[in-house]
Amino acid sequence: MTPKITSKNNDRNRKNIGFVAYNMGHILYIAQLTGDLEKMDLINSMPKYEQEHYKLAFDSLIEDNILVLQKKDRKKENYVINSKKADYVKELIHVFVRGTKVEKKVREIPRNPFYHRGPIKTTDDFIGRRNIISHIFDRLRHTEDCSIIGPRAIGKTSLLHYISNKDVVKKHHLDTKKYLFVYYDLEGFGESTEVKDFYYEMFAKTVSQIYQEESISEDEIKNINKDSGNTIKKIKRSLFEIADLENLIGSLSERDYSIVYLFDEFDYLANNPTFDYSFYGQLRAFSGNPGYKVAFVTASKRSIYDLTFMEEIKTSPFFRYFEDFRLGLMDRKEIMGFFDMAAKNGVIFSNEMKNAIVKWSGGHPFLAQLASDYFFDLAVEGYDLKLEDAENHLQKFLKTHKKHFAYFWKQVSKKEQSCLLKLAQGKTIGTDCKRILNALEESYLVQRKDGNYVIFSQAFEKFVAELAFSIS
Repeated sequence: MTPKITSKNNDRNRKNIGFVAYNMGHILYIAQLTGDLEKMDLINSMPKYEQEHYKLAFDSLIEDNILVLQKKDRKKENYVINSKKADYVKELIHVFVRGTKVEKKVREIPRNPFYHRGPIKTTDDFIGRRNIISHIFDRLRHTEDCSIIGPRAIGKTSLLHYISNKDVVKKHHLDTKKYLFVYYDLEGFGESTEVKDFYYEMFAKTVSQIYQEESISEDEIKNINKDSGNTIKKIKRSLFEIADLENLIGSLSERDYSIVYLFDEFDYLANNPTFDYSFYGQLRAFSGNPGYKVAFVTASKRSIYDLTFMEEIKTSPFFRYFEDFRLGLMDRKEIMGFFDMAAKNGVIFSNEMKNAIVKWSGGHPFLAQLASDYFFDLAVEGYDLKLEDAENHLQKFLKTHKKHFAYFWKQVSKKEQSCLLKLAQGKTIGTDCKRILNALEESYLVQRKDGNYVIFSQAFEKFVAELAFSIS
């Protein structure tokens, strides 16, 4: 049954379709979907240099089960309309886009680059961290290991995706045809009892990346497979041995390919006793073998050396060769990147809006993203923030994003919460709390200002103060 179309219950779908249409630059292309909806080749009909933007918009439509992702071949994918939603989409287009004032409005609405709530995968929307990025590439140029450290939501995963982008790699003078970046999320290994499973996934992801590389021909893949003892064909878990991964890496290295493994959520691996001293010795053998061209980039909340609970493991050579890169709060110069991003998309933030973004976020990139998104929409509507209205808007902002502030709150212990409550209420901070706040400073939830501790963000401080009031 086709759902009833109303502006209230379909606002998200209208916004997504409008967003796709705007980015394509020709909304009538979307209107053509009223033809053969199931066969429209959406991605491959677009300019290649802009496909990344469209892909993100289409992903949001996949969440609503309006679009379906189809694999065309090993290197191409295509988005098509879910056949069960064809009539629904026709009606959406008719009501909200085609032949209505919305069509003109969508053409005029600037693209909001601050819609991300998860990791940022669009390189054009990535902001800041330039010095860290430059140093990371300096090390990768010599296949040396890096450790990215920072609390949750500070941008570690976004940074991993950014440095693996081919345009970014090329910009930092690495040969994109000879560097393979393999992303590996380790969250699922927190309770794993099989070391072999880790290596199998590492192997499978390497094989998958080989097939995705446009610079590697079918013939070269056959030769890599042949020289590595037909390892690529041993994709079945039951047939896999660690030697298969070694042979594959060896074959790639002989052809002058450098492999950069991006280990996200490394905390889960380091805290699992299954992965012992011998495991880290094997990992070190991959990056330390002079015949291999392998580098590791890990992302974790703490230094990888401090993560493991076993003293024996800390003596492993694996941990000695990493350089730490800490992601902290952004200074005002980096936050200005959000203002520049808005300007590139046709929206100029007023000075009051800029100051509010700086204060509300406290330099935290995720909160700066939320605040920029909030003011972007206001600016598009022609609103200019006035000082006397700032408090009301902060309250509205907190209400809109309450779950995100609650997430920050849940990341700290009860004792840490108690100290934050005292800080927000302006109460006297005892010796015990000072020690705790010192630790919270490393998580960037508090800062020192004029010799005193303060909560890093005006918005988070207000959130904590309201919690304190509700508790009292």
